[in-house]
Amino acid sequence: MAIGTALCTVAWALLLAGLGPCRAAAASCDLGQVAGGVDIAVSSVNGDVIVVAQGLRVLRSTDGGSSYSDRWIGVEGSWPSVAFRGSNLFVAAGRWGEPDEIFLLHSIDGGISFAEPRLVYASAANELIDPELLALRDGALMVFATEILGQSGDRVEFTIHVFRSDDDGWTWQRLADAVAGSPAPPTIEDAKAVELANGDLLLAYEAEAVELGGSRLEQIRSRDGGLSWGPPAVLWDDVPGSDNEPGGYLQRAPDELWFLASTDEDAVEGYSNAVVKRKISTDGGATWHGKATLVGEPDQIVFGGALTPAGMIMMVTVRQFSTPPRHLNVYHADPRAPGLWACAPPLFIDGFEDGSSGRWTAAVP
Repeated sequence: MAIGTALCTVAWALLLAGLGPCRAAAASCDLGQVAGGVDIAVSSVNGDVIVVAQGLRVLRSTDGGSSYSDRWIGVEGSWPSVAFRGSNLFVAAGRWGEPDEIFLLHSIDGGISFAEPRLVYASAANELIDPELLALRDGALMVFATEILGQSGDRVEFTIHVFRSDDDGWTWQRLADAVAGSPAPPTIEDAKAVELANGDLLLAYEAEAVELGGSRLEQIRSRDGGLSWGPPAVLWDDVPGSDNEPGGYLQRAPDELWFLASTDEDAVEGYSNAVVKRKISTDGGATWHGKATLVGEPDQIVFGGALTPAGMIMMVTVRQFSTPPRHLNVYHADPRAPGLWACAPPLFIDGFEDGSSGRWTAAVP
């Protein structure tokens, strides 16, 4: 389906595990071009849906995703991670230069306006990538960031730092590193974190031998608020040679944790064949089962998911290798309507890249 069409066909995917084996292919769900990473968050207070794109731009909905407004945050940044605490919205992002920085933005009005950036961490010598933001139930904020400490040929050291703030990001305490890299493949990147009901923290990341090549997803656990971390366990490595990219955790219920991933394990010859899948844990991430395809259309990279107060699942993906490239998609699903995954309205057309809202459609299918 070409960009610029006013409407998008509803996307159907595999019925979720336990609901039957019927499968239908997902239709194309192009919402517009995007230049880099995205993330999604939903307010538990009023059901606001926030999609933040590289740039940094905000797509903000106050009606559960039926309509959106768009604005530029006011600073440049990339690969954002977003989280709500009540009506407070926090955005962690990176910017690259001399030095590289990870910074935090804070909005007290749910994304309408933002305060000046607050520095989390800077490195004058090394590259910083993949910030991951976590808002804890005790009011603290945590940021995980990967630093590339050195490179010699194909031997690179990747380390995941951990930072905690108890004053909304004004000051930060650096905790022990979650992953201390060694100067050899695999590369460590794309950290994703969640706080469980018992206070445990889970941190997943990709361990990749070759860029866009075979990789596995590993998971570590902290039982003391991030002060220390246990040994890694394999979360996703089911098909040898497949490329598995972490999309993040989704706490569906106190005893039902999802992990979203993009994987080409059905067609290992190329990551452009990646689809979106999920696994389920009912024991706090100790074991994972119930793998199922959520969006079976190839070339889908999931960047995150969120739950609305009404129980709707929201999921944001990017079509990276399609032509035209890098299209943003938002899917939603109602768990009470088995197996239905659809393009979330409104359906954005040309103009996402430059934020020209006049070139988007507000039509709802």
